[in-house]
Amino acid sequence: MNKRQTDALLTELRERMSDMLAAAHLLTPLIRKSGSPADKEYLAAMNKSLFQLIRLLRHADVCEQEEVYCREEPIDLAGLCRDVGRLCEDMSRLLNVSFDWSLGESSVLSLADNYLLEVALFNVLTNAFEAAGEGGAVRLKGGLVDGFWRVTVEDTGPGLQSWPEPSDPFLKQPGGVGLGLEAARRILSLHGGTLMLDNGKEGGVRAVISLPVKKPSRDQLLQSPVTACGPWGGFPPVMIEFSPLLPPKAFRAEELD
Repeated sequence: MNKRQTDALLTELRERMSDMLAAAHLLTPLIRKSGSPADKEYLAAMNKSLFQLIRLLRHADVCEQEEVYCREEPIDLAGLCRDVGRLCEDMSRLLNVSFDWSLGESSVLSLADNYLLEVALFNVLTNAFEAAGEGGAVRLKGGLVDGFWRVTVEDTGPGLQSWPEPSDPFLKQPGGVGLGLEAARRILSLHGGTLMLDNGKEGGVRAVISLPVKKPSRDQLLQSPVTACGPWGGFPPVMIEFSPLLPPKAFRAEELD
């Protein structure tokens, strides 16, 4: 498939996603008011599929676009990891996966795109939760190392069963299309960073994100942050990224409020 065909396909998928969003918004109040229990379950299943489609299109946009718009504004790298860590605590209870996280610094200011880095971090964590499975464990650790913000994510899953080919250096989970970690790799590359995967010392996969810290100037810190629509369509980012792993009941209308 050439680039023109890929762009046309993505445009068509976005239009169908918009149709599903409109249908979900119209159906939700009606089903809440007079829908049967079966209707509510059908709506939850529809919401789950919609969230997965939003996730897939976001990853495809990052992977397939020749140029990805990447803002450079002051953000707190430690604060971003802390917010993501707290959200993943909720997911760990829903998925019955133990989740521990720690940060070596309370605040690390840098210039980066907060939305894109959130996508990258969630992608790595989603893969770790899927690999760990029910009853497994995921650990996240972040800290400064030689001028880099380094985040290590480890899981207790089966580990890398075979080493990926050099032309396809990232994992593809069963049932997936392999875009998640490739999107994370590209996002980190746009920021001058890297994503490395290896087998952990005690089993499972060890993913290491290394991101150079770019100190904002005083003028940049005083500027008002750019107000931009995030990549989540107004839905909670953690629900979008974890949508393939969560049961349909997590997408009931009352749960999404």
